[in-house]
Amino acid sequence: MDKLQCEKSWRDVSRRMAVCTLILILGVTVYSSAFAQAKYPTGHIDLIVTFAPGGASDSSARSMTPYLSKYLGVPVVVKNVPPPRTGTDVFSRSRPNGYTLAHLAGTAIASDETFYKVRYRGRKFVWIGTNARTPGLMFANAKGPIKNFEDLARIGAERPIKIGAFSIFSSSTVAASTALADKNIPYTFVRGFKGAAPSLTALIRGEVDVVGTTLGSGSALYKAGEIRPLVIYQMEKSEQVPDAPTIPEAGLSPSATYLGSVHYGLAAPEGTSDEIKAVLSAALEKTVNDPEYQAQLKKVGFSLDYVPAEKMNEWINNYFAAFERVKPIVLKHAKPK
Repeated sequence: MDKLQCEKSWRDVSRRMAVCTLILILGVTVYSSAFAQAKYPTGHIDLIVTFAPGGASDSSARSMTPYLSKYLGVPVVVKNVPPPRTGTDVFSRSRPNGYTLAHLAGTAIASDETFYKVRYRGRKFVWIGTNARTPGLMFANAKGPIKNFEDLARIGAERPIKIGAFSIFSSSTVAASTALADKNIPYTFVRGFKGAAPSLTALIRGEVDVVGTTLGSGSALYKAGEIRPLVIYQMEKSEQVPDAPTIPEAGLSPSATYLGSVHYGLAAPEGTSDEIKAVLSAALEKTVNDPEYQAQLKKVGFSLDYVPAEKMNEWINNYFAAFERVKPIVLKHAKPK
């Protein structure tokens, strides 16, 4: 073989080696990427709850996390970020890597954007699905003098009814003020609470007359006989609160605007990948189908309410539309009479 042929053969071998090396590099890259995706999640996940421990949001989240952990294969840890910090804002600024999620009430997201200047947009969150609902109620101290709406009217003739509220724009507080306004009963707000649980403690202490909240927040105190339901914001009776008067039974106008039940859902920050969303959606669906989880929900005052990821945007949009419709009424009722 002469020198020219040797050089040509060497060039051919070099080209083949270069091509093989490139194929190997591409193969390793693709494999590594697929392996990385398949491995999610590899560590614990923080689940942000935007209210203090003991409230409905906290109870719903904590009832869900053991089962979500079970189906994801990693610990899911509740992280409470109550007011005055804004848990939703903290969540919205998190990295979209699947390791920071939030358990959110659709009404709260819509309310915040309707009545406050916020830096996030809830409709841009990557919604995974809903997991629970709980009815809204107005509670009084079971050991106090208020037993029904007639008592509220009697007391209201002498002084404004004191509503304990962590936010005057929360759906359950809006419903409470709307109910009092429906009967022309004057009211005022006692504020500064970091969640529903502290406001209910104030109710038991006699510091406020009523609290508008959810069964998820008040279930334990209701079962213990500490608080009395004055109305449940729905037209039909509830198996979970059989002694709670419905809107018609309380003598309230069915045409009055009540937001009623609160629905909770799981969300990831904007920009979360479809691959991570699919993993979370599958785990959530297995969670809500778990009979033990469903039994646990009922114990803490919730019922199952599963809306899958593909329906979540419609679900969220409905809440925003509802708050826009009631905004003039809410603003009118937000001020004491």
